[in-house]
Amino acid sequence: MISVIVNYIKEKSNLLYTIAVIGVIFYFIYSQWSEFKSNWYSLIPFIKIISIHISSVLLILTFICATIFLFKISNRKSNEQMKDYLKSQKIEVETDKFFRPIGAAVIEEYDFLEGIETKTIKIKVINREENHIEFIDGFISFYYEKERVKVVPVKIRQLYKGYSERVYYSKVDKDTINWNYFDFYITEMKINDEIYTNVRLRSPSVYKTYYFYLNMDKFIDKKLFGIRTKYNLVWLKEKFRTGSRLVRFFCSPKKYHIKNGRVYTNTWRKIYSLLKNLVVYALFGSLTLLFLMSSLDIIEMFREIAGIFKMQDGQ
Repeated sequence: MISVIVNYIKEKSNLLYTIAVIGVIFYFIYSQWSEFKSNWYSLIPFIKIISIHISSVLLILTFICATIFLFKISNRKSNEQMKDYLKSQKIEVETDKFFRPIGAAVIEEYDFLEGIETKTIKIKVINREENHIEFIDGFISFYYEKERVKVVPVKIRQLYKGYSERVYYSKVDKDTINWNYFDFYITEMKINDEIYTNVRLRSPSVYKTYYFYLNMDKFIDKKLFGIRTKYNLVWLKEKFRTGSRLVRFFCSPKKYHIKNGRVYTNTWRKIYSLLKNLVVYALFGSLTLLFLMSSLDIIEMFREIAGIFKMQDGQ
């Protein structure tokens, strides 16, 4: 019952939910004040140690939060890039239109099934007639070269004017991953009092590329230094490579031409390039050194805290 009330408050107002949580915390502290007060005094040594190392703690926490933030941005951007590419790979092909009353279409695209980006195939039969179709019996066949790889039966009743009916929708499987074209064979079809039999409609040939599968690492890369993460890091790694190229370009020696034709000598160009390299390496070196010193300081802080625990156990 309490969980239902809490969820109801959270859905209605985040502010009200926050106030309620703070109120519960204060009520708990007030009801357990005497015990809380005694425990507070035992926490003072730990607070003092943390306050001594607070700058290192804040720096490491900032680094961790910034890293997670960048990973989340990279995950979103990388997935957006992948989705944009996959949308462009949609295949939609219809049977030839020389036979006016009816047609079939196959749509192959990427869609979300159970929250996972999945390649799907959909087949629909389209009524192009001015009247509704009473029934259709037939089948749709997929071919790879001259080999039939899959057959989908078609049995439709009462297909109205301008409507289509989906006769198949599923993940792309071993039978539908490779196909060049399909045909729609109508065994029997009735429109008003007119009956059609043994009609074959063929689609144009389809030429597929498998760039996504052959270059999966350009779209999905969740490893960092060989360690698997839950984030897609393609976008972040690409930005890092771009940044590295810009830094190398900034530090490389260049030849500057002046309007009067004078050119800086090789010596001055090399000195200028060396100074830029020193600035860049000094900046990155300082950041790396600061991170290492903060990490060592954090380790020392935990050692001091462990020492206090040992002293309390000894007492």
